[in-house]
Amino acid sequence: SGAQGGIDLDDIAEARSQLEGARLSWWALGRGTIGTDDRNTTADVYATTGAFQDFHHMDMLYGSFLPRAGNGSNAAVLNSDLAYRLFGTENAVGLEVSFMGRTFQVCGVCRADDSLLGLMSGNGQFRAYVTGDDLVSTGQLSVGGVEALLPRGAPGEALQALKTAMQDQGLPVGAMLFEDSTEQRRLDGEAAALPPVA
Repeated sequence: SGAQGGIDLDDIAEARSQLEGARLSWWALGRGTIGTDDRNTTADVYATTGAFQDFHHMDMLYGSFLPRAGNGSNAAVLNSDLAYRLFGTENAVGLEVSFMGRTFQVCGVCRADDSLLGLMSGNGQFRAYVTGDDLVSTGQLSVGGVEALLPRGAPGEALQALKTAMQDQGLPVGAMLFEDSTEQRRLDGEAAALPPVA
C-alpha cells in the first residue's frame, strides 16, 4: 500500500501487464456524505476494484460484491448498518445512493467487516465500497493502496517481483509499505489441510 501514493490507474495497468498472471487490486478511501434524496449520513467509502474481495473477504448478506470487470457501471456495496440507516432495511439491493456527485446502484449488502481495512478504519463509521475508476481517474480520490497476488509465489519472490516492476516504471518504492504473505498463506493452507497456494 502507498502512504504517499503517486500511483494512478495507468501505473496499475502497467504493473498488471508486467506481472504476468498476477491479480491486482487497489483502493482509495473517501470519507464523506453518502445517501439518498431523503437521508444522508457520513461514511468511510472505499472506491476500489472488484478484485478487492480477493484480499479482503466480505460476508455478503444480500446480493454480491462489486463486479470484477470494469464495465463502467456504478455499483455499491453497503455494510448492513449503513443500509438500515439509509433505507430502513438491510436488503437494499437495487436501490441507489449518491456519493461525491455520482449515483451508485447497490449490488450487495455485507456485514460490518473485520478485514485489514476494516480494522484500520474501525472508528465506528458506516462503510461502503463503490466502483472507483471514475472517482480516481477524475482526481476526486487518490489511490491509497495496491495489492497483488502473484502466481507460483515463494517467500521473497513476489515481493521482489513487485518492487522490480515498480522500479522499471520509475515509481518510488521507498514511499510504499510492502508485505509478502506467501509463507503465511502456505502455513494457513497446511493448517487447514488445503493444497498449498501456488
